[in-house]
Amino acid sequence: YWCEIRVAVGEIAGEPVEGSSDLYVDGTVVDYKIVGASTLRRAKKEQHPGDQYRIQTHLYGRGHQRAGRPVHTVAVWFLPRDQELAGAYFWSEPYDEQVAVDAPHRAEGIATLAGQLGTGAAALLPATEAYCRSCPFFKPGSADLASGCPGAIKPQDPAVTFAGVLAS
Repeated sequence: YWCEIRVAVGEIAGEPVEGSSDLYVDGTVVDYKIVGASTLRRAKKEQHPGDQYRIQTHLYGRGHQRAGRPVHTVAVWFLPRDQELAGAYFWSEPYDEQVAVDAPHRAEGIATLAGQLGTGAAALLPATEAYCRSCPFFKPGSADLASGCPGAIKPQDPAVTFAGVLAS
């Protein structure tokens, strides 16, 4: 097993991207999340960690795989911050390298679009409210994206693909 190990998950714009993997044991990558009651309830109810945590865990799986360790399963273990450990929730699924390969490509597409359109790109990209409160650019009610993001914005242009790149 490997605990708290840095893994190289891929590249964005030619620059290496690394992450800190919490646990690797016998082909399974486990990411710990110490969460509050509402996040824990949502994960249990939906029986899913949400896209951000899911993709992050697949990226760690890719990092272990690139380091020569076989990866079969990825998992997120939600540990309650303010409750007994018995309230924890464990989610897992088979490792899918394509999930990990797609993430840096999506980030590059978003960077390209933002480079071309500046703050106007925000209105074209899919967003989620799940992490708005912790975003340094979050400014509730903002009408000027240059001063801050008002929160989750629905895409306004159907020509924008999920990767954040304009379709031709």
